[in-house]
Amino acid sequence: MMTLKELRKMVNLTESNGRVPTARQLMESGEEVIVKEILSRETAISVYANGFVLYRAGKHYTVFSIEDCGTYGYESVKDAAQIYESSFFDNENWYVRLIMEAEDRLERNQERIKSNHKVCSYDRLVEECGEIGNDEEDILESMAKDDLIKRMMEKLNERQRDIVYLFYFEQWRQQDIADHFGVSQQSVSDMIRRVLKILSEYVHQERNN
Repeated sequence: MMTLKELRKMVNLTESNGRVPTARQLMESGEEVIVKEILSRETAISVYANGFVLYRAGKHYTVFSIEDCGTYGYESVKDAAQIYESSFFDNENWYVRLIMEAEDRLERNQERIKSNHKVCSYDRLVEECGEIGNDEEDILESMAKDDLIKRMMEKLNERQRDIVYLFYFEQWRQQDIADHFGVSQQSVSDMIRRVLKILSEYVHQERNN
């Protein structure tokens, strides 16, 4: 069994100026994978020679530095907080602390998405959806009708809906969305254009009915 302490000695931490690569950038960087553990058919964790950790859980990815895995605060179901110093994990299996860090990061991202699903602010959507036209007030009034947003979202697949929520409601940058899903920024940009086309066509149909 490789311990976390042993793994830390095997990586060469690089100067990144605080920048963390996207999942795609890391996978295509040519950096050597020091160790990898496949946890299930859809879940895996890898550590690269430059000290970055890549965690995949289904369609979601997160990348972080092994240096980020320090002291860990745990809160039980009885709200009893427990603090574990980083040394507590040194002699444990290498991926124990890393998985805890990765899952926490993914959970925080999902909580941010869910907490804003009911927040409807259309200014940015209207501004960037050139296909809709210039009648912004009419569009806003139309989009505010009962269940219209729900019907619009049903025209999109799950990935498209997530991107709409993150970009227009959560105000995430395209690069942040790309990092979250482990794709390129260009892929996110292309997806947003496709979504705008789908939604604008739907709004036009609604207005003409």
